[in-house]
Amino acid sequence: MAAIADELSGSRRRLELLAQASAVLAESLDYEATLRNVVRLAVPDVADWVSVDLIGEVGPCAASPGTTATR
Repeated sequence: MAAIADELSGSRRRLELLAQASAVLAESLDYEATLRNVVRLAVPDVADWVSVDLIGEVGPCAASPGTTATR
């Protein structure tokens, strides 16, 4: 019974993260702000640290500052 409760709790957390990420993706057309906000959702719940490298038509054009669990 405890295993089922743990599985349901994990599923609920994943669905909440997906709902939050969907809301963040829909709230702005500014891709830099959107990436920043999605990264903030991921740290520290999904990852300890995140870095996003943006690739332009002629190669790398920018790197976002890393976000860590200590924010």
